[in-house]
Amino acid sequence: MARILVVDDEKSIQILLSELLTRDSHEVKTAGSGGQACAMIEKEDFDLVISDLHMARHSGIQVLEAAKKRDPLTEVLILTGHGSISSA
Repeated sequence: MARILVVDDEKSIQILLSELLTRDSHEVKTAGSGGQACAMIEKEDFDLVISDLHMARHSGIQVLEAAKKRDPLTEVLILTGHGSISSA
């Protein structure tokens, strides 16, 4: 069982990913913003962070940086509905 943090400013995405991952017996927490996620990462260890790229104030890149600062071995998956070659 992995400890997973799902970060997205769209509640429906949080719920969908959380339900799918919980079915596989993972412990899932959610954050509705990059700032909230960064605060959670400072206090808790996660095996995997799944984050939206484009969010107000704190981007998925800032979430990635916070996760890697806390533990360089934390896996981070960045998702986006507005992808481009430059953002990849």
